[in-house]
Amino acid sequence: MAPKDRQDSGTAPPSAANPAKASHRYAITALVLGITSNLLLVGVLIAFFESFDESELDAWIWITYLTTLVGAICALLFGAEGRRQAKDGPGWVMATIGWVLGIVFIVASIVCLILTLFIAAAISRDTL
Repeated sequence: MAPKDRQDSGTAPPSAANPAKASHRYAITALVLGITSNLLLVGVLIAFFESFDESELDAWIWITYLTTLVGAICALLFGAEGRRQAKDGPGWVMATIGWVLGIVFIVASIVCLILTLFIAAAISRDTL
């Protein structure tokens, strides 16, 4: 009896011979990273605005934000790669959602930064 092929057993790594599995893995990774980074962004923003009047922010707020920023950038990249590999196949929708969530995180971060600068300018103008 011939040994079973690795492609059939489900243990084979994603490759050009099996693009559906490769795109599905990228799609799942993009989706998980996108959801996680956006949820952590909400927590970071709550902690940031709770400690806004303090002169110095906690280090964990910055560490968490930078970690989630890396996660969002990875979600953007994995989503783009998953979309490219899946084309119209399985995993395309998940990869697209992860890709969009990565973009949402980056846009939300920029909007929050601009909003924070305006609030800080308004507070400093009132205290003068």
